[in-house]
Formats: sequence, C-alpha cells, structure tokens
Amino acid sequence: MASGFGVSEGMTCSKEWVVGEEHVAAHLAARGIKVLSTPCMILFIEATLRECLDEVLPRGYTTVGIRVDARHRAPVPVGGRVRVEARVLLVDGRRVLSYAKVTSEGRLVGDAVHERYIVEEGEYLERLKGR
Repeated sequence: MASGFGVSEGMTCSKEWVVGEEHVAAHLAARGIKVLSTPCMILFIEATLRECLDEVLPRGYTTVGIRVDARHRAPVPVGGRVRVEARVLLVDGRRVLSYAKVTSEGRLVGDAVHERYIVEEGEYLERLKGR
C-alpha cells in the first residue's frame, strides 16, 4: 500500500557506516573498550531510513522517528564497518513502520522495528516555535 507520499510497503534501502570515536559507548571507552554504542546503532538505523524516505517524499516533507524497538547483539570496534538494511513493512497514512538489520562482516550486529511519521517541514517548524 502506498501512502500518497511516495512511500510504499516493501520498499528497501541500505547504507554503510564506519564506526568512529564519536560512536563509542563513553562509559566503556573510559575502560579501554571502544565499541559501537547502542544509541549510535539506533542513530545509523534512523538516519538510513530518513535519508531513504526523503528520496521519495515530495519536496518539503520529511520523517521523524517516533518509536524504536532495538536489539544490539554484537560489538563493532572503532574503524569497523556496519551496513544497515531496511524494509518498509507497513504504511498507514503518514505512519511508516520498518524493520532494519545491522550487520558487520556478515554477522548480525543488531536489528530494530522502527516507526517514523511523515511531516511537512514548515508546519513542523512552526509547531516548534510555539514551545
């Protein structure tokens, strides 16, 4: 089903990321363990999906993340490469539900069910001004 915004169920996208010092779990890095943090794994998932969806949305529209259910299964050291592969599972009006998996060197690093909402950028920015 399509949303009327160009997003459709079954749509896929992927992106590769390199784990940098800025992506490590600070509480572990202080002990010499420099690995991809769970929040940054989620950031990679969110950014991959947002960029993918932005490619098909009409000009002036984007998506914002509203929910994520993630599992972080394996460590990736600084300098390691990760690949995020995502698939749109459901489109319900402006609501987009996706599944993403994160891999590194052929092994599963993590996965998530991620929900995003399509917003008109100008309207969204106006709402923020009132806060």
